[in-house]
Amino acid sequence: MTHKFGLSLLLTVLGANGVAIAQEASGTAATPMAIACPPSIQVQQTPTPALASGWKTRGSNDTHPLANIAFYAGPPEEMAQLAPGSQQRKGKTLTSRWLLAPTDRVYWVACEYAGTSATVTKPLEKNITSCVAEHDMNSAPPVLKRWSCRGGPAG
Repeated sequence: MTHKFGLSLLLTVLGANGVAIAQEASGTAATPMAIACPPSIQVQQTPTPALASGWKTRGSNDTHPLANIAFYAGPPEEMAQLAPGSQQRKGKTLTSRWLLAPTDRVYWVACEYAGTSATVTKPLEKNITSCVAEHDMNSAPPVLKRWSCRGGPAG
């Protein structure tokens, strides 16, 4: 199956926390890009004082592994999360695809981590036109295996 989108840039993440690579469509000059999610984050949680008499609070300072990826039309705090345009399950792998239509808004990626609501977010380059994520369905919830984005010519 061939695609005729005229894409000149390919971003690939090697593993869920790998290094993103930009490569010309001709297969020349690969250049590392800063788009990969951190493989884990450390989260410090400090509960507010207990509301009921006799209760004590205890915080935590745990490390949480990368578990999922989400895409947004604009900054994630605006809560415009994009649903995948398509999903396909093959064996124990779920593949989700997002088509990012041209817009004046910037699309964002959010890296989500197991056991916490803390995220790491970053705007995508304006020329990104689609992204794909693969999840391992052997675990509950499914865990991100790898993700990548494709872009067209910079405008």
